[in-house]
Amino acid sequence: MEKLDVKVGDTVIFRDEYGSSITKVAKITPTGIIRVEANKYLQFNPNGRERGGDTWNQHTISIPTDEEIKAIKDRAIIKTVVNYMHKVNDITIDQAKAIWNILHSKGEE
Repeated sequence: MEKLDVKVGDTVIFRDEYGSSITKVAKITPTGIIRVEANKYLQFNPNGRERGGDTWNQHTISIPTDEEIKAIKDRAIIKTVVNYMHKVNDITIDQAKAIWNILHSKGEE
């Protein structure tokens, strides 16, 4: 991996064992070690790989593309809706059928 060209405040993608999220660079030390807002306890080498840490769950950061940012935001919306649906228990049968129809018409348009 090559050195990331980032400065404090730049947007980066933070990847961990749970997925990817959008965050900002919080600090860069004089030696080039990077910290991000998503997890200020982790330290990243200038190439975006985590310093130390667990080799099974290696965290990384990278400079995002517009497509990656859109995909992460879209997944966040879907996750929010799914989590919300787990809490809903007072809808009518008509609302439940409408949701069912929306979910099962995916890709058929």
